[in-house]
Amino acid sequence: LRWLNNEAVPHNVNGLQSEYPDNPESFFSGAPAEGPWIYDNEFNTAGLYEYQCDVHIGVGMTGTVAVYNPDGSTLFSMQHLRLSDDNGQHIFNGVPTTVTGVVHGINFNSEGYSFYIIDEYNVGINVFSFDPGTYTVTEGDELSIRGVIDQFNGLLEIIPEEITVLSSGNSLTSPELIEEIREENEGSHLAMAHYTIDSIVGTDTSGYNVFVTTYLGNNATIRVGPETGFTLLDIEGYNAVRGIGTQFDGSFPFTSGYQILALEFENALADINLDEDAISISPNPASTEIKFISDLEINELALYSLDGKVVKTSKENVNDQLDVSSVHSGIYLIRAFTKEGIWTSKVVIQN
Repeated sequence: LRWLNNEAVPHNVNGLQSEYPDNPESFFSGAPAEGPWIYDNEFNTAGLYEYQCDVHIGVGMTGTVAVYNPDGSTLFSMQHLRLSDDNGQHIFNGVPTTVTGVVHGINFNSEGYSFYIIDEYNVGINVFSFDPGTYTVTEGDELSIRGVIDQFNGLLEIIPEEITVLSSGNSLTSPELIEEIREENEGSHLAMAHYTIDSIVGTDTSGYNVFVTTYLGNNATIRVGPETGFTLLDIEGYNAVRGIGTQFDGSFPFTSGYQILALEFENALADINLDEDAISISPNPASTEIKFISDLEINELALYSLDGKVVKTSKENVNDQLDVSSVHSGIYLIRAFTKEGIWTSKVVIQN
């Protein structure tokens, strides 16, 4: 690997084990120096290598090098395996590795394998094979899977060469409550609640694509595989789903086609609605902005009129406050969306 510094600014590459003890080997370009300079390093041991610029570590000038053995099976965490570029192409595609996780759900391929294992951080991967093996997919099994990373229609997969059962009867990770399905949700245990069904379309494989509108007006797709045995009666009349994040995007760039692969339908449960004291707001009444005080991480905010129309939302870079300076005076519903659930309260706007 080659690093180049073409600027008259001092930099260096410090991957010494004294700084990063977990590095398989040390690598070091020397003391920080102004450019131009070139530093080459040959990595001879597989694994993850962290490094920094000693001058600029305080502003986040760090990096990671992933080195794999093409003739072996290098262990990488699923957090790293999930990494993709701006076009939705998985960086580790083609890499032989070993992954560990707990089976969530069922086998969605009756002629082979298509099931999901998820780790303790709710990061998972699809295990796919056209041919059935000797392993019988059982939810709650902790598996070690040796195979090769692959990508199909944007979806991260591992093609198994060996499946080992480490233990059985394990608990599932808690599903993350989401409003919009994104790349980072791929392979994770998810829940979506309080949606409205726009249409249900049958597929050639006797499954269904359920098109819904979420709380905040986002469009989402729920994929119902024929292996689940769900009928239209099992889908209609419900406003909550639990399942696995998946993707079906057949064209480059692979940045669309995100879905929830359904495992369970139900009406929105009380336990996904947070207690009112989970979050407090100030001031109330408000005129310019509403501040949210809580130990929970707030992912999205939404302000609704009493007839249910979305008046104001904040999805990106939520900083625990909502600008209401342009909102007309009145009584509104305010909702905060967290991984733990949805918090709802009333707020008075005086403008």
